[in-house]
Amino acid sequence: MPLPYATTANVKSRLGITSTDKDTLLWRMCEEINTYIETVTKRAIGSSAVSAELLDGWDVQGSGYIIDYPQGLRSISSLEIRLTTTDSYATVPASDYFIGPSVSQRNPGWPGFYIALTDLPASTNSTPFVLGAYGAIRLSAEIGWDEMQADVRGVAEVAVSRALHSRNAGYADDVGADEWGEITVSRFLSSHDYRTLRRYAWKPVEII
Repeated sequence: MPLPYATTANVKSRLGITSTDKDTLLWRMCEEINTYIETVTKRAIGSSAVSAELLDGWDVQGSGYIIDYPQGLRSISSLEIRLTTTDSYATVPASDYFIGPSVSQRNPGWPGFYIALTDLPASTNSTPFVLGAYGAIRLSAEIGWDEMQADVRGVAEVAVSRALHSRNAGYADDVGADEWGEITVSRFLSSHDYRTLRRYAWKPVEII
């Protein structure tokens, strides 16, 4: 399920709707827009957590030292690695990895998007890098953004509002007035709102 970027209550507040006769319709529209947002961004834009999530070693870059995490990382409570699929997991000391990029290199309020393993591991670290193995990494962490971003909420609520107006105008897509003087509003995102979502979209970068 996608995160609730648009909710029935918030859309009704934005439109000044006080009745409940359109609640079911608005709920369905919210679900559609919320799903569409994560289709564009390819990740959830909000706060979550994972416990003992398994990641494959085949996806690790930087010769086994860079673990990509597109959902975003705020903090890590446990990072474990095994060098083969049948090995036992070994805990990586917190001093031997860090979340990147550094806070100073991120947009304000954004998480990091990879784990970098140090090139100077502690002598007690038996898994200082990652090899190509299934489920090579076991991660417990706070992931995503610390809160749902206001501009994404706004895009979602406006999109549902536009969809409702479009539905009331026979699902017309053009902005303007019809022959009766009724305003029709495009049911699609504006280019500005689409660009806002694209700023949050996951863009994979290959590290050699």
